[in-house]
Amino acid sequence: KAAQIRAALFGLRDSAAIPFGQALDFAIAYSKKTGVRPALILAILQQESNLGKLMPPNCHNAWGWGIHSAGTLCFDNWHEGINTFITGLADNYLSYGLHTPEEIMTKYNATSPGGAWANGVNQFLKELQTGQW
Repeated sequence: KAAQIRAALFGLRDSAAIPFGQALDFAIAYSKKTGVRPALILAILQQESNLGKLMPPNCHNAWGWGIHSAGTLCFDNWHEGINTFITGLADNYLSYGLHTPEEIMTKYNATSPGGAWANGVNQFLKELQTGQW
């Protein structure tokens, strides 16, 4: 399954700034430590930044973590960014029983009109599951 996801990501990445092979490797490694599913991490990555294509420049933050009206949280490298995001998702969402995109959205992006954020995450989860991307 990981090889399928990796192949799909490399096919989708075009000129994206994030090295997807590395993101997938981190997602799998941190999944073992935190319980956050790699597919959820990648689906949020897709929803927040179109797989790293739309994000603050030189920020290493393709997940929208800490990006809001008060400022933008940037990281020195991808390892720091994905570590902070996955650990934060596990500690601040999953540990409080927020597991589905709809539940996570209530805190992560509560102002999403009509549930658009959760719908986008669910769409990419479905595409990853079916291989139809």
